[in-house]
Amino acid sequence: MGEVYVPNPRHKVPWQPGARGTLCPRDVDAETLFREATEDPQSPGKKFNTDGSHAYCAHPDNVVDQHGNEIWHGFPIEWKRVPPKIRRKWVREGRIPNRLQRG
Repeated sequence: MGEVYVPNPRHKVPWQPGARGTLCPRDVDAETLFREATEDPQSPGKKFNTDGSHAYCAHPDNVVDQHGNEIWHGFPIEWKRVPPKIRRKWVREGRIPNRLQRG
């Protein structure tokens, strides 16, 4: 039993009719971003990551697949929605510039 990333079409180009949500860049490696994401202890059930240009959040869809894995999906978010502690960690690691830390 584990976690599996499944992309949601409402975050993909072209827009789905009636879809709401942010669009992921075409070249984003969502699987890797999910696999390497940081879970926020203050917000259980949310994981955050960055590709250095965009911030992303993933959360469970409250669905389990036939193997017992929890299904997750993710999407781009505004920098200010990333917990400050995680943004500071990314700055220390050199993953984002200091100006993005302020959200």
